[in-house]
Amino acid sequence: MIKQALKQRPMTLGVIQGGKQDEPELKLAGSGPKGPDWLRELGHGARFVCHPKNTVGCWLDQFGIAFIMDECILLAKTEGLGMSMGWVDSRVFSMQYRLVAVLPEQPDVEAGKDNGHNPSRPTDSEDNDGHEGPA
Repeated sequence: MIKQALKQRPMTLGVIQGGKQDEPELKLAGSGPKGPDWLRELGHGARFVCHPKNTVGCWLDQFGIAFIMDECILLAKTEGLGMSMGWVDSRVFSMQYRLVAVLPEQPDVEAGKDNGHNPSRPTDSEDNDGHEGPA
């Protein structure tokens, strides 16, 4: 009985916390390029997960390409809820990490909508005195 219920509604954090189903997870965009310098082939803005070669473990690292120069690439590494950035030699990085998957692009959120900020008050609102901050 429990196994059948779990197959129909897997136990995700949303189900455990509030009984609601989590949003569906993004599907991977693909395995990405292969070769001795696969990092340089990904392009600006690409997000990907990879695994350090010659290590044993289940954890994957997530990176994003922030800036590309001829000599090096600026990577943003996701760490918990934060992020760190560092310059890498793409060829050396490609030799030390195995690319697992390229993540799909995130949809752009239209400015002012669903971006976590309070919307501005309509200009015809009775309480709008033309100022957005404290008087």
